[in-house]
Amino acid sequence: MLKARIHRHVLHFRQPAGTSRGILNSREAWYIHVWDDQSPDVTGIGECCMLPGLSADDRPDYPEMLDWICRHISGPPEILHEKLAEWPSIRFGLEMALLDLKAGGSRVIFPSDFTRGISPIPINGLVWMGNKDFMLKQISEKIDQGFRVIKIKVGAIDFASECELLGFIRNHYPEDQIEIRLDANGAFGPEEAPSKLETLSAYGIHSIEQPIRAGQPETMERLCRISPIPVALDEELIGIYHLLRKQELVSFIRPHYLILKPSLLGGFAACNEWIEAAVRAETGWWVTSALESNIGLNAIAQWTATLDNPLPQGLGTGALYTNNVPSPLKVTGGQLWHFPRLGWEYRNTGLSGVQDGHDLSLVVDGQTYTRKMILKQAGFWLNVSDEEPWLNDLGDFLTKWFSSDEPIDMVTSGSTGVPKQIRLSRDAIIASALATGEYLGLHSHRNALLCLSPRYIAGMMMVVRAMVWGLNLVTVKPGGNPLLQEGLEEVPEFAAMVPAQVYNSLRDPVSANRLSAIRTLIVGGGEIPPDLEKQLEAMPNAVYATYGMTETVSHIALRRVSGPGRQGGYTTLPGITVSTDSRGCLVVDAPAITGEKVVTNDLAEVYDEHSFRWLGRYDNIINRGGQKLIPEEIEKQFRGILKERFIVGGFPDPRFGEVPVMVIESEGVEPDRREKLEAFIRTMPVVAERPAEIFLLPLFPETGTGKINRKITMSQIQIK
Repeated sequence: MLKARIHRHVLHFRQPAGTSRGILNSREAWYIHVWDDQSPDVTGIGECCMLPGLSADDRPDYPEMLDWICRHISGPPEILHEKLAEWPSIRFGLEMALLDLKAGGSRVIFPSDFTRGISPIPINGLVWMGNKDFMLKQISEKIDQGFRVIKIKVGAIDFASECELLGFIRNHYPEDQIEIRLDANGAFGPEEAPSKLETLSAYGIHSIEQPIRAGQPETMERLCRISPIPVALDEELIGIYHLLRKQELVSFIRPHYLILKPSLLGGFAACNEWIEAAVRAETGWWVTSALESNIGLNAIAQWTATLDNPLPQGLGTGALYTNNVPSPLKVTGGQLWHFPRLGWEYRNTGLSGVQDGHDLSLVVDGQTYTRKMILKQAGFWLNVSDEEPWLNDLGDFLTKWFSSDEPIDMVTSGSTGVPKQIRLSRDAIIASALATGEYLGLHSHRNALLCLSPRYIAGMMMVVRAMVWGLNLVTVKPGGNPLLQEGLEEVPEFAAMVPAQVYNSLRDPVSANRLSAIRTLIVGGGEIPPDLEKQLEAMPNAVYATYGMTETVSHIALRRVSGPGRQGGYTTLPGITVSTDSRGCLVVDAPAITGEKVVTNDLAEVYDEHSFRWLGRYDNIINRGGQKLIPEEIEKQFRGILKERFIVGGFPDPRFGEVPVMVIESEGVEPDRREKLEAFIRTMPVVAERPAEIFLLPLFPETGTGKINRKITMSQIQIK
């Protein structure tokens, strides 16, 4: 029986991409994985890549349709075909995935001399809209790179400047050296289009795509008839699904060319119908990608190579993104090549883990380990002396991960109740690592610091993130100040620490300098104390507080605490939403990670389904005569007042039942400091929140993960 799943990936442009519809900085790709449950190791992959504002299936229920496809993937093909009739980008992705599955998951779905690395596909060089200097720079670069066909987006800057650019090209490169194609994306008005086309014809233009907006067939027919420049239909083809209508459109308008974009037109079979209509009307055509990642571009290029069209194609978009999928596709000398020996890397597609998670490789301290090598090294770490228990923990985790497909057992921190042992699926663990990487852009990081024991969720997830995102895992002995540990030769670009490690690092000039050089730092294991957060505000790097628990497989939300972009509330990772229950406690919905909603004991103020503010623990609430006080909110008021660790908790009172008291981790507080503290307490605006007593403890009891154990702390106060 066929199975399917979806992985969302946000592609980031290397530079803003200007079109007549505005500026693009990023775009979503949805990868659909299809496999037969009888052969789960063979997976076909396709790309569903809807373009906002352009695709016919740009609809708010797009994710729901993707989910529907996954749930009905094993149904009759004709039902799927009918259901996707008006969902062209999903139909394209599904068609691609099924073809790939049929080809054994090889990513070679249309074999040819192109896929064998023998014959390249000639392509045009794309020049994006922008100011005159920006476009001129692009044109010069494309020519220097060996392109002989230049496609220029027009319609975003003033027409006179665009003509100057064209004049520059023609003054230096005649028509027999450089072919110019224009793409207006419907930017010209019907009245001005004829005169503008007449002006543009002076520059020896090969063709112009979609000079006026789609949906004006009579006007477009007349324009094609009188234009001195051959006109190509592009957006005009979108939303037309039946062969007869395709033939009617082409025979009526009689364009000079059709621009075929499989992801916008419904896939390869749908585009073959357009080719049939073009041949009948003696209309030319060529194929263009529509900003797909290399997954979609690969399939489009392979299909194009089988069509024997001698015209240069529009397939040079693979280098647009900073986080594309590394592939065998390479552009050189104005041609697109497929080099089979280069292979694929799937870390951005979600494929490298859900089906093959146990086969992930790992780079540790610069050494790349295969599965066999990891197991051997893990065995060594398991048997090192007891003086290095963290290495025992690392070896134990890696042995479990790479020697079987069983879930991983972890002990919870108690965020959803009493601490207990739970089992985490590998799919959930990898989904969490993928979500974090997508949010933080881990693909661009090289080194990741492991300074927490993999015995606990925070350390374990750093190991998995390194595997999933191809990071070099730099290991140091966990300790109060990991940045001063031996073996740390260079500052890592990504690190996770607990608040105590960050606090200690800031107290030493050397480690403080190293801490500020970490490109992305996440701080978890408990709320960041107010005084420490105040110090982090001035940090030049990206520092995030995390919210999560073992039940949610590490954090599900991040809150930036450094720089001008710092946040008061948490923002959820991709694919995760939040709400509250009747107690006001946070409910986490992370289907790819938890499978079902997780009800926590954390009080929260939810702004919307993707953001919230943490208030405190429900089980820490102080019930003062029916008035419920949140200790963590009271503690925030003492920011900058105390240098020692402290907590506020409920203490028995004969009148109110409970009253707040303060417990300070100290053997003694100087009389003048205590007097100032008491004076501050008397000025607190809410009388009920004022601590009734101040207690001292020389050392706070802690949990296994280094958090203050509030319950034991308060019980010790009561004993005294």
